[in-house]
Amino acid sequence: MVTFCHVHAPDPAGRNAGHSARTRQFRGAVAALATRLALAARRQIGVTRSYDAAYVRPAYPMGDVDRSRGVCTDVIIRAYRDAFDVDLQKRVHEDMLGAFSDYPRIWGLSRPDSNIDHRRVPNLERFLERNGCALLPQERSGWQPGDLSRCVWAGACLISASYRTG
Repeated sequence: MVTFCHVHAPDPAGRNAGHSARTRQFRGAVAALATRLALAARRQIGVTRSYDAAYVRPAYPMGDVDRSRGVCTDVIIRAYRDAFDVDLQKRVHEDMLGAFSDYPRIWGLSRPDSNIDHRRVPNLERFLERNGCALLPQERSGWQPGDLSRCVWAGACLISASYRTG
């Protein structure tokens, strides 16, 4: 699975000069993928215009609420889907089926629910952790395109969609 939470391109100031060509090439490829994710998130600006955390029953797999509405996780889910054809709805659900006890028990559920689990920040955060990726702290120092973070004060998550051209 493609997962970006904190990836960096080779440093233009030369701090990575001691790394092998293969390492620099790998980092460049990762940075290109992260930028692709950031661009997919940016394409939602002006499309997803209404916050709506309503419980809905989207199709499964590859389900989504109407793109004009949603929550912070919907932006991330759509960005992964648009950039890489990765279905976080299915991946989170399948992971929860196999490891339900590893996920937060905030909602009092006795089993996974493919309609909503992927749209809940604590579940998405736990899924990413279980797949070797932790959300970044709210402090923005060093963020790169494609980085994911959790805003503790809002209980939301976000994707860094800044990118460089040229």
